[in-house]
Amino acid sequence: MAEALINTTKKDIIGSHITKYMMGTPALDVLRTGTGYTENEEIYVSERGRFHFIVTAKPFFSNGDVAGAVLSFRDIEEVQKLAYHMQNRALKYTFEDIIGESEPIKQAKVKARMTARGNSTVLITGESGTGKEMFAKAIHHAGSRAKAPFVTVNCGAIPENLLESELFGYEKGAFTGASDKGKEGKFEAANHGTVFLDEIGDMPLHLQVKILHVLQNMRFERVGGTKPIIVDVRIIAATNRDLEQMIREGSFREDLYYRLSVIPLWVPPLRERQADIPLLMAHFLRKYNVFMNKKITGFTEEALEAYLDYSWPGNVRELENAVEYGVNMAFGDQIGLDAVPGRLLQNSVGGIVVKDSGLSLGEQVKVYEREIISRKLKKCGNSKEKVASELGLSRATLYRKLAELNIQ
Repeated sequence: MAEALINTTKKDIIGSHITKYMMGTPALDVLRTGTGYTENEEIYVSERGRFHFIVTAKPFFSNGDVAGAVLSFRDIEEVQKLAYHMQNRALKYTFEDIIGESEPIKQAKVKARMTARGNSTVLITGESGTGKEMFAKAIHHAGSRAKAPFVTVNCGAIPENLLESELFGYEKGAFTGASDKGKEGKFEAANHGTVFLDEIGDMPLHLQVKILHVLQNMRFERVGGTKPIIVDVRIIAATNRDLEQMIREGSFREDLYYRLSVIPLWVPPLRERQADIPLLMAHFLRKYNVFMNKKITGFTEEALEAYLDYSWPGNVRELENAVEYGVNMAFGDQIGLDAVPGRLLQNSVGGIVVKDSGLSLGEQVKVYEREIISRKLKKCGNSKEKVASELGLSRATLYRKLAELNIQ
């Protein structure tokens, strides 16, 4: 293994000084101090190449003196791959993890469960933050490929000049800076499993051709390579963009669109499944109570109303962030209006959400006066004297308003 990692031979290693391969290694300090170290990231450059290792050094002793040290080292790419697979195993989303009892989300889950039975390509559409990746993972883990890798590629997050090598890998010496060993791509890593192409609408046109080729033939070549590589993968793609409009504009291939959308799956936005908002709020509250070691019991009526009336352009992701904010900012055992993100209250007055009702200004003022006085009465235990004091009214004026506004 050492021969392979430092690109030399056993004969060359034995009897040589360690600095020949690992110049400036902190392992020499272990010999002097007798104190080892664990999982240290170290980079070495020599005529043999550039090496990026994770190193553990442990001393051994003879008659109380340091007699030597044992080094264990691994290539950083192998460590990253291991960490990636461990993270993927820890995030095995199932359909039970997708929270919601509203009709739109139930229909989406039923269709996704049926989709999981086969191997056809799936195109998941929906606004940003609706949970498209959760649906993709649930489909994967409910199907026959569940024990194989689920590999995510964010087509919008990887620079265009690196995307091809990320997807298909590269041979050694394919370009300046390429690893001497070459590198497998996402499609090879996902063999027998699923490749999730997130934000497929951001994929450049020249790579759309290669993706179409892989979909049709399940084979490709690495960057700089000539040998065809055959894979067995299921492709699930997702986008928040209008691909049909992009086709009309010439920025997305029509043939790829139809090949991707064999099974189209739409994930509804949060504003169309309002009944699920309290369920999601309770779920995220439990999550962040544990995460932050807090014991918040729920939301005040005013805070709940603010959450329910907001349009949620960022969907479930934005809702989770808003609950996390509330858990951070709450002083008591409930999340009140003072712990609700400001953007949720930008269309409200005194915690009362303003709606476009079509009423005249005078009629709207009466609505809000009725709401404010009714809440104050409830808060003050129907003590009119206390309500009048808190609102800066005389008792006579308060009684007149109670009659005018028909407040019991």
